[in-house]
Amino acid sequence: MASAHADNPILNGRFSDVGTEPCTTPIPIAGYEKMPLVSLEEAVEPLLSLVPGVQRTVWIVKQRCENPLDELSPDESASIMLYTTEGTCGDNSFYSILNSTLRTEDRTKLRPWFLYLKLVLTALSKLPSVASNTTVCRGVKLDMSDQYPKGKTFVWWGLSSYLERQSLKYQDMTIVAEQAVINKQCTILYLPNNEIASKGVSILAAALHDNTTLKGLDIFSNDVGDEGVDSLAQVLAENNSTLKSLKLGWNRITDNGAYYLAEMLKKNRTLVELSLPQNRIGDEGVKLLADALIKHNTTLKKLSLDLNDLVTDASVNYFIDIMNQNQSLTVLDVGDCKLLSKASKKILYAVAESKENFKLDLETRYIQSTRESR
Repeated sequence: MASAHADNPILNGRFSDVGTEPCTTPIPIAGYEKMPLVSLEEAVEPLLSLVPGVQRTVWIVKQRCENPLDELSPDESASIMLYTTEGTCGDNSFYSILNSTLRTEDRTKLRPWFLYLKLVLTALSKLPSVASNTTVCRGVKLDMSDQYPKGKTFVWWGLSSYLERQSLKYQDMTIVAEQAVINKQCTILYLPNNEIASKGVSILAAALHDNTTLKGLDIFSNDVGDEGVDSLAQVLAENNSTLKSLKLGWNRITDNGAYYLAEMLKKNRTLVELSLPQNRIGDEGVKLLADALIKHNTTLKKLSLDLNDLVTDASVNYFIDIMNQNQSLTVLDVGDCKLLSKASKKILYAVAESKENFKLDLETRYIQSTRESR
């Protein structure tokens, strides 16, 4: 799905550039598949004169992909991030130059890209596929009906990505909710680093009534606040939604928000992952969540409270009770809760080690947001 702000050339070009797609079918790309798999640094060597600053960008993405998920190698994961990384170069950005080259009739211009294409397409082939009947929407503020007559199939050569950092606001959530949730277009809705706030979340929450398709909702860094959490919690408490993963990191959620989530967990039977890193949840919030998990919830498998700096040693017994008494949870992440003492961490590790197939994470990590520090 393309952003509603298709007139922003830097942030939205990758979504709304359907207007530059050729309406004729270019010659298929051939030759890259015979190339060897090499490191990302080697893959971009032929591109040094074509893409400004690509070496520096490669260094940055490699640093961020040292321990990738989805069974990808660091180079494979970094090759995907290299394409999706936003820059300020407009038409000289990596993704823009690649897409322009993919669309050209002169296939010889693609030869310098073969090593990179081999690497990134190998990486993409290892990721889970979406259902064959999934619809992907792209938008452009142009009338292109003459170029795209009904009933005719077109091949798009440019790559695309998702709705991160598109300056989406609550006014945009009506169309997002309609297309992604109500019209059952998405199984995972990924909206981090936008500005949808509590009003936008209330629109999304309303769309979750009787939802049967959306499985994951990621609204990291959206200024959701406790009010937005309340909207989501009320809907999820009804058990009419199939949502399994809810990610609410960096959203100024306090113990009041934790209360709403705890009340939801007492009734919800579909959610298996609740991610709340880098919020303002303290010991009282941990107590409320622990009570819900110990006495009521039997389905949540992963709880993330890392980087909540207000959590202190007073929460240690709550964490111990969760590990000892809740039967469904297999992952508890409280990494870098800075007020937890070393002694408390040793106690928690000892309890976790006594449980079979349980992961306790107390390690330090850093979560980045495009926003100023909150």
